[in-house]
Amino acid sequence: MSFRASTQRRSIIGVFIITLGLLFSSLSPALAVDTRTIDIAQVTWSGAPKPSVTLADIQSSLQQVEKNWLNFTTIQNDPKDRAIDFIYGTRLDTSIAINSRFQCESANFTSFINSIRESTYKQLGIANYTDRYLVILVPASGCIWSGRALMGSATTKGGSLVLHNTADQFVITHELGHTLGLGHSNLIRCTNGASDGPYGTTCSAVEYGGVIDAMGNVTTDSSLSVYHQWRMGLLDSADIYQSWLSEKVTLNASDLAGATRAIFLRDGNSAYWIEYRRPKPGMTYNPGIVIYRSDPPPSSAVISPNPSDSLAANPSSTVTTDIWMMNLDNLVYSSTGIASGSMTLPQGKSTTLYAGNVTISFAPGKDSDSVAVTINRKADTTPPPTPIVSDPKTWQYPELPILQDNYSDGETAIAYYEIKQGATTSRITVDTTSDFAPTYLSPLSGPRVLRVKDLPEGKYSLSVRAVDVWGNASAWSTSRDATIDRGAPILSSNFRIKDATTTGATLVFSDTKDAGSGLCLTNLVNAEGVIVASSTQNQAPEFPLSDLTSSAAKVQTFDCLGNGVQANISTNYEYIPASQATRSGKWKVSASDGSLVCTGKCIANISTSGTVQVVAGAGSAAIGFAGKQITTLPASTKNTTRLSDPIAIGNTKRALRIEGTNLTLFGLAKAKVTLNNQTAISRTPAPEDPTLTDSTQNFLAKYGFRSSDFESGWTVLPMGGGTTLNDPTLDLCGTGFPSEQNRLYRRQVAATKVGYPYLFLSTEVVQYTSAQAASNALKEVTAAANACVTNGGGTESSGVFTKYAFTNFPGDKSGVITSPTSVFVNAKIGEAASSRYLVGFYQYNGATFTGLYVVRPGDAPFTDQEISRWRQVATVMAKRMAQGA
Repeated sequence: MSFRASTQRRSIIGVFIITLGLLFSSLSPALAVDTRTIDIAQVTWSGAPKPSVTLADIQSSLQQVEKNWLNFTTIQNDPKDRAIDFIYGTRLDTSIAINSRFQCESANFTSFINSIRESTYKQLGIANYTDRYLVILVPASGCIWSGRALMGSATTKGGSLVLHNTADQFVITHELGHTLGLGHSNLIRCTNGASDGPYGTTCSAVEYGGVIDAMGNVTTDSSLSVYHQWRMGLLDSADIYQSWLSEKVTLNASDLAGATRAIFLRDGNSAYWIEYRRPKPGMTYNPGIVIYRSDPPPSSAVISPNPSDSLAANPSSTVTTDIWMMNLDNLVYSSTGIASGSMTLPQGKSTTLYAGNVTISFAPGKDSDSVAVTINRKADTTPPPTPIVSDPKTWQYPELPILQDNYSDGETAIAYYEIKQGATTSRITVDTTSDFAPTYLSPLSGPRVLRVKDLPEGKYSLSVRAVDVWGNASAWSTSRDATIDRGAPILSSNFRIKDATTTGATLVFSDTKDAGSGLCLTNLVNAEGVIVASSTQNQAPEFPLSDLTSSAAKVQTFDCLGNGVQANISTNYEYIPASQATRSGKWKVSASDGSLVCTGKCIANISTSGTVQVVAGAGSAAIGFAGKQITTLPASTKNTTRLSDPIAIGNTKRALRIEGTNLTLFGLAKAKVTLNNQTAISRTPAPEDPTLTDSTQNFLAKYGFRSSDFESGWTVLPMGGGTTLNDPTLDLCGTGFPSEQNRLYRRQVAATKVGYPYLFLSTEVVQYTSAQAASNALKEVTAAANACVTNGGGTESSGVFTKYAFTNFPGDKSGVITSPTSVFVNAKIGEAASSRYLVGFYQYNGATFTGLYVVRPGDAPFTDQEISRWRQVATVMAKRMAQGA
């Protein structure tokens, strides 16, 4: 387990870096408004060799690095000054000692970086270093790479990179690209000499071989690719033209703002970006257009000096950080990093994409700053497939697509839909969604998907057909009976109590309902967004009152089309035993349950306020206050518990009068429900988790976080490597846990939401080879936690000591709570700007382990109330293990 946020790392192979000469831009960079500070440090260990370069050498190289990134991020004529100016800050001349040799391919690279950052800035006396960049020099350690960085983002300042015994300015420039969120510029190389082809069968993806910009491994100060500009926010989506037809497009130079600077097109399941490189002094390639793909290759097609690249899991459909450049002329690139020739398509020539549907050429524009790109696409004469309308009973979200099988046009794209409502035909132009999840096939806007929210209100027989961008119309779908309503449910605070006991009760929200499609889901949600209780009742949903449900901060209810309403909620429950009543008549106390039993006529008075219900058994009663009868309990010979109708007494205490005949009186059940700030919401579907098709992962998923544990808007998906045994489970305060070898299966998922306050929120489930193996793991983590308390921290696998400061759990005297089957940790990790707070729950049952890890950055510890709520969640995990989920 790693409770630190996962980060993608990239490396550049220093032995393959060959200087071809710097290509200086003729532009004068604008004064950058985004200044970012770079600091320098170095590490050593016992027996480490002396680096062949010095910190002064790195400091000197930063002068060229600054020029490079000013050049890359300055776009001529851009009205927005978005240039980034990296400036030198300071350096720590005293080497930071680590306990063991630097590990080039350490899985804990992130924790190593964090530890060195913390130590560096502590010695430099800089308390707030989140926004600073740190370059760390490591002596020769046998690494095949010269630089390695944590993947970051251009919009978030701050980052770190490691230099392996080098001060090369281009290595630094390249690695800073990773801290800005950029992947590699790679090359497509095909065995048949073609410039494009299918990955794996004909063509390979050569890592670093895309010499178009600094994200390859050939030294250049040439402009960033438009794809990397777009990734960094230097190129707006409005300046990217998406082409589906045969047409001519005027394309500006990639470094010149004011018009279209990129063309995006698809050919089947391949995605292409086109840009124009204008003439510039010192270029080693010819002016012309450059084409590269953004659909990622399978790992088996990757040729890379990094073994992990070709062994990695196959990519998903998400937008990539990398690009794969086509060789459209006479470029020669070798595995030693030497490049010559040009990759651009020459004027007067054309290239055909490998599927054979699209041919691209260009002609000069009005001047050397633009070209006219001609796209010839084979006419699409094939109509879209016949749509299949899904069962309307499944339409539980406004955003839910109503057509099955991820409906799309296999050749091009859908332009609009037509629907039949009985005998009436109408056209529906569906907007592309603004909140879509970008993919490499749809990076700029979502596809035109017909959703529940697009259908008109009413009850009708529905048929659908699609029309593509070439005007081809599909056949009509089979009709479905549909009922569409837009009204939100009624969420009412009116309730009644049932199943009342001295410790709890069940609340029935008696007037919460939906007149249209009925209720489908009602949730109680705590302040963290965790669902603490859920009901699928069609009306009047019920919830048991308990410590867990009383932690709810809001209630949400949805109808069966996903229309919803939510409100802040607070609940309170009180049970007043019959023994508190003043009585007249013949009463006696039951020895078995403490109830009062009267013979014949009898009266009980209990002073109270609010809304109450009488809890009684056999007999009959008239109930009221202030001289008025409010309700009755009809005669019964059964002594099972029953409750009267609710009696609203008001805020002032009054004597509730219960006039009974042969009555068994248990007491009064009193509850209060307050709702405020009601707002309309929509139910959204959880992202699909493809790992759940695996029977083992589906089984393990029952114990940890599930999508159904969180309100709409959360994403719960496996972490990178979270379904493998590659990452450790026990890394609390250090390493060295032999039990890691006795794990059979593992599943670690991360829960995320836009704007949530956590650095990391995750559960981990591990199945060990036996209960004894799990018991050994418990002993190891218990010993590690206790040693961590004693030592004030632990040494990571990187050899760096990380400080831990433990805090008591609410109501407990120890920093680490240890029971026969669990270890709970509440600790501050690190210091100053790198500090974060961990609340961790390590629980074991038989051969199964569940871990719940909550990490928040900054210097504000978790409150007692927050820890209590997360402990309740951990209790749910424990119950799942005990019950076999």
